Amino acid sequence: MATNYNPNEPGKEHTGTGATGGTQGTRGEGTMEEMKERVGEQVTKMKDQVQETYQAGKAKVGEMVEDVKQKLPSINRGSLENLYKDTMDYVQANPDKALFASLAIGFILGSLFKRR
Repeated sequence: MATNYNPNEPGKEHTGTGATGGTQGTRGEGTMEEMKERVGEQVTKMKDQVQETYQAGKAKVGEMVEDVKQKLPSINRGSLENLYKDTMDYVQANPDKALFASLAIGFILGSLFKRR
């Protein structure tokens, strides 16, 4: 029999048949085969959970893509030319509001991009 030193129990020596021996650990953990089986079960459970989460996420993303596809034609109807024309009409009708809005936007962008 081999005598092994256990650093957790300095006053005691453990005698066993080695690393592949059939003795149980000091905490009743069972044999190595039982531990492998428990780890295998946990890995299988985790794999199943990941697959379920993946499938749920895939379905949710699919729904979102379909929603965007349905809304996209309505977004494309308003072209940049129409946006520019509407903006120019607003500025001509409300020059003071447009001036203050542009000053506020410039101040905000300037403070965001200011070098420190």
